[in-house]
Formats: sequence, structure tokens, C-alpha cells
Amino acid sequence: MFLLGLAAIVQIVFLPGYLALRLMRIRLGFFGALIGCFGLSLIINHFLVWGLVLTGVYRSGVIYGVFATECLLWFVLNVNVRKRPAQVPGLNMPIAEVLRRLGKSIQSGCADFLPRDLNDKPGLLRMAVLLTVVGLMIGYVIYETVLPDRIFTEWDAVVSWNRWAGEWAQNGMPRGTGEYPQLLPANLSLSYVFIQDTRVWFFAKAIMFLFGLGTLLAILDLGLKTDQVGYLLGVFFTFLLFHAILRARNLSSGYADVPVAFFAFGTVYFLLVGQVANLSHEKVGNLSYFKTLLPAALFAAGCALTKQTGLYLAAVFPLLAYLTLSRRERAGVRAGDKESPIVLEPFFPYSPHPNPLRAPRSGRGEGNLKPIIFAALLAFLLIAPWYLYKQWDIRYGDGFTNTAYLLTGIHEGRSAWQRLLHAGVLLREALSPPGAVFWGITLLAAVRHPVGRRFVLILVLPITLIWSFAFSYDTRNLALILPFAGVASGLGLMETLQAVEGWMQRRGTSLWRWTPNLLRACLENLPSPFGRGVRGEGCIEENGITGTIRPTALTLTLSQRERGPIYRYALRAPSGILLLLPILGLVILGSRFSPADLSARQEKLQRRIGLSDVNQRLYAYHREHGFRAAIASDYYCLAWLPELNRYCRACSTRDLPAFRAAYEDPRVGYALLHKTVIAPAVRDYIRRACDRGEVRVVFENRYYRLYEKLEKPKVEHQASTVETRRKR
Repeated sequence: MFLLGLAAIVQIVFLPGYLALRLMRIRLGFFGALIGCFGLSLIINHFLVWGLVLTGVYRSGVIYGVFATECLLWFVLNVNVRKRPAQVPGLNMPIAEVLRRLGKSIQSGCADFLPRDLNDKPGLLRMAVLLTVVGLMIGYVIYETVLPDRIFTEWDAVVSWNRWAGEWAQNGMPRGTGEYPQLLPANLSLSYVFIQDTRVWFFAKAIMFLFGLGTLLAILDLGLKTDQVGYLLGVFFTFLLFHAILRARNLSSGYADVPVAFFAFGTVYFLLVGQVANLSHEKVGNLSYFKTLLPAALFAAGCALTKQTGLYLAAVFPLLAYLTLSRRERAGVRAGDKESPIVLEPFFPYSPHPNPLRAPRSGRGEGNLKPIIFAALLAFLLIAPWYLYKQWDIRYGDGFTNTAYLLTGIHEGRSAWQRLLHAGVLLREALSPPGAVFWGITLLAAVRHPVGRRFVLILVLPITLIWSFAFSYDTRNLALILPFAGVASGLGLMETLQAVEGWMQRRGTSLWRWTPNLLRACLENLPSPFGRGVRGEGCIEENGITGTIRPTALTLTLSQRERGPIYRYALRAPSGILLLLPILGLVILGSRFSPADLSARQEKLQRRIGLSDVNQRLYAYHREHGFRAAIASDYYCLAWLPELNRYCRACSTRDLPAFRAAYEDPRVGYALLHKTVIAPAVRDYIRRACDRGEVRVVFENRYYRLYEKLEKPKVEHQASTVETRRKR
């Protein structure tokens, strides 16, 4: 089961997307390839699962066959024996060549964020920002992977998204989805089909942290490609916004909010990557722009197929593509021009390649509309089938819509202006007053930056207004704009520093005059990581860092005198051998986890889903007294609690007739009801039953109250009737 679960993860997050990128011949760089593989795999799997379910063949055997075919195709694409290994990237490339290219990529990506010398204070700060961001992301990965006891525990993740995934895995269309799209549940269902068990959630939960990580990687890659610190600050600010607005537990909880943010920012990421690097360097026609737009259009479709809020991003996608890829924005800088204003030149170091994000504007030119229209049409064709099907199901089938409830009922009678005030209260509580002021100032300053202006005016501001008036019952609904707000804040902060530096330079001083020398003091005593014998431009001395600390490309020496034969053979061996090590490790690790062990661990962790306090009270009562009958409840997590799920009788508390239909069933002896989110008629009905002595309160906590039906004293009633007859 363990190895099958790992194969499911490879299918969900990597293999289909990798094959798609190879077949489309789109090269995005290392980070771009990771982001593209992940997002495109999810989109391809969504349509694969939907097609297999519609044809009734969504079974393990079929999925195994698809996976084996993809693995074979991957092997064919990565092994080419007809060309020299050094010229063809693949499994037959020598390890030395792989390491050389990796070192060259690291140097080209990070060189502009290293200081020119120890007196380069802005350079030291650039390096500090880069190291802080990288450390933050490494810490996030460790936090999500080192703690393996992770299953779905949050409300909607259990009762909605994961439940729908289980119904997909049963080779059927999920029920009760409302108008929610199913890209995420369809992908989660692959893990259940691979392991042939819907009761083990570890492998489905394991992919959820990748959405947040992919979003941060996209922002980091933009910073490295554009050489702008504002994007690196955007990584940090986006992470803070994720924690402030969504809370830490919702980053990988199984909700669709972070996934929709990943697809939304991924759409703009590919547009900006095409603007900066121009994916086809030899061509400048519409073909290269089509290659840029193709993954962006697919991600826009994926955004709308993840959650309904993604429809807004899909709607403005043509506008974003036109503004990003229009001729005035993609024109390169002239020879000798600087990329940024002189006042902050140290923070935006000059590099040989032009930076279109800071380029002078020229005429828009012609010929850009056709590929944009084609990309928008492609996104529409991918989005439309699901939403058309749901509208048909709602009108003619057994589907339903909860749009009216989300727009009116869930707001508890608040008017439009009261919702706006309530939205302000939620943001103030999430961000704190100083944080709200900071975000407001930086977002306002971001309007000066061409990319920040698009983010704020087209995405952040409109979606915030829509949320304030329509969906301000939960801050989770703002998830889509969080990466855009974080990046805009980073760019806005740099624009603010630029304005301050200009003001100070006009007065004969500089912002860096008071910069602490702590980094320099630390670097002066730092030993060289490259050892003796490294000399030349950008050298790093053995006893410390002197002169400039901008390293040259990493090189590998295969000298007979310096290296032994085992070392030489290892570096000349095909890189495909490196795959044997993780495969061997996974086989050994998988042998330690039997299906019984995984099932037992799942059952133990499943007792924590929902509200832990309510669960503990229920299990304590069950141990001491036991439940003699079923429990009518709107605590839907009860259906997934081990030992207690057999007592669950789900009921609705929105109206009295629906509640009484479940509660007055003779097989029901208890009622576990929310204390506040309940219809007034249902609350009055229970209160009157308590006053008549028909119901008693077993326990209550902050949110829920457990009632027990009391049996009527039938024996005493019969005795009193007999005595009355005798007197007569």
C-alpha cells in the first residue's frame, strides 16, 4: 500500500505535467518546470478522472495501465542513445555534467543578489533577504514533511472535499457538490484508487502543502529572473498573509483556498516569465507568445475548475495577458540603459539581459491579439463543460445550488453596509491595526510599479470589494488575492524606499548611511567553502572573504592526480543511476509500513477531526454510559469518528420540518446541535421540550450541546389509570 501511495503522489503532482511540458517543448527553468509539472498534472488528472468516470472504467487496473504507459513514455523521452550524452539532457547525462549545469544555474540565478564587496551594504541586504526567504521556505517544507501524522481534520476538508474524493474513487459522480468544481477532489481520488482504500488519507493529504510551496516558489523565481528584491520581499509578505488570513492550519488543511491561489498566481507567473525571458529566444513572432500563453491559459482554466472564485481570474485573464505581453511592455531596454532609477541602483543591479519589467514604454504594435484570443478561448473551452453540466444537473437532476445561502442566509441578516463593516472588523482582527496600516501604505505605493499596479487595480482591490459586500462571512474567501497582495506589498515597499532614498540624496545623504555593519562583521570571519586553490575574478580566499564575493560558476575537476578512480567513475556515470538511490530507500521504507499499520494509525488520528473538545466529550460519555440510540446532529464530522459513526443521523437545523423529520424518528435518542447556527424555530422547539421534561442536556461546550430524550413514565401512568378505574 505504501509504494502504491507514493506512485499515486507521482501521478498527481508530476508525471502528466512533465510529459505535457516535454511534448509542448516549453523550457521554463528549474522552478518553472516544477510549478508547471505540478499544475498541469492536476489539470490533466481532472479531465482523466472525469472521462473515466463517465465511461464507467475508473478502476485500479485502468489507472495502473495509464501510470505504466506514462512511465514508459517518460523513459523514452529521457533516454536518447543516438546522440552524445553530454548534449542531450536525460538519464544518460553524466553526473558531472548535471552538477556543472546545476552550479551554473545557481550562479546565474543568484549572482545579482550577492554583494560586490564587503562595503556594498545594499548588496549585503540583498543577500540577507534572499537567505531569509530561502530559509523560510526550507522551514515550511520541514514543518510539513517531518510531521507525518497528518490527515484531513478541518470541517469542509472532511465533510466536503475529501468526501467528494471518496465518491469519485467509487467510480461515480459525487453528490451534494452544489456548484463547487471538482479539480481538487478528482486528484485526491487518485490516491484512493491507487491504494484501493478510501479509509487511508495519508497520501491524499501529503500533496496539500505543495500548493502553498508552489506559490512561494513562483514568487521567488520571479525575483531571481527579474533581479528585483521586491519579489523576494513578496515571498515573505505572502507567507505572512497566508498565516494571518488563513491561519496556519488552513495552509494545507485540504480546503480549496490555497490551491485556487496557486493556480491564480501561476497564471500571472507564466505571463511574467514569458515577458522576462521570452521562452523561445530565437523567435520573436506569435509562436513564442503562444508558448507563453499556453501554460498561462491552462492555469487560468485550472483556477476556475478549483473553486468558483477562480472564475474572476479566468474572466480578467485576457486583460492581464494583453497588458503583460503587449509590445510596450515587452520591449527591451536600449544598449547602455539602466534597468532602474539611479537612486536605488544598488538594489536593482545591472545584468546583461534586458529587464522588460522596468523597460521604457513604446507603441503597442500589432499582432498580439490573435494568440491572446486563442488562449482565452482555450481556457473557456476547458472551463465551460463542468459549469454547464452543473447547471443542467441543478435544473433537471438532483443537484442544488447554495449561492443564495452564501449571499444572504449565512450573513445572519446583515445589510450590505453592515457586511462592509463586518469585513473591516475581520481584516483588523487578522492583520492587527499596525499591520493593516502597513499593507494599505505598501499597496498604495505599489501602484507606481507596472506589475504592482496591475495586481492592485485588477485583482486585489476589486476582489476585496466583492468579498466585503458578498462573501465576508470568512476571510478564507480572500485566499485568491493573497499572493498578489504580498507581491504588491513587496514592490510597494521598494517603491517607498526608492522615494525615501531620492529625497535623502537630494539633501546630500543616503539611506544606507545608517545601515548596520553586522553582516559585514559576520562575513569577515566566515571560512571559505571552496577551499584552497580558488582564484581569479570573484575569488573567495581561504582565510576569509576578501575583495568581491560574487562566485564564478561551479566547476568539477577530474584530474587523475587529485581524484581516485571511484570518484572519476561516479562522476562519469549516467545520472539515471541516481534514481536507484531514492527508489531503494522508498522500498526499504515501504516495507516498514503494512496496510494494517496505516489503517490503525488512520483510525487513531481520525478521532481528532472536527472539534477536539466535542470529540473528547462524546468519547468520554460513550465509555461511561454508551449511546443507546442514534444521534440526530448537524455536527457532520460525527459520521467520520471511529466507533461513533454508527450512531450518526445527519439532520438539517435550518428549518423545523426537516429537523423534526430526523429527530422524531423512534431510532433517535439524542441530538447534538450547534448552539448558535440554528434556526430560531428549532431552538424554541428544543427549549419547550426541555421545559416539559422530555429532553435533558448531557453536556455543552462553546459551540455544541448534546441533548438526550427522556423516556416517558409509562408504568406509573398505567398504574394511575388502574387506580382511577377502581375508584369509579
